[in-house]
Amino acid sequence: MLRGRDGSVWVASESGLHRFLQGTWVENGTEEGLPSAAVRELYEDQRGGIWAATTRGISLYDKRCGL
Repeated sequence: MLRGRDGSVWVASESGLHRFLQGTWVENGTEEGLPSAAVRELYEDQRGGIWAATTRGISLYDKRCGL
């Protein structure tokens, strides 16, 4: 679980990446570009980018269109 600088809450799970922002949950999985649905780790870099480490590689969340 990670709290982003923008106040969003990110949750890594076996079924994808889940984000809670402004009272709404948004789910991201392989359909949105994750290499695997199983997310093991989350990290926010110095620029505010959210990185998700999955069982098949890493992804950087793109605020414009998802992962």
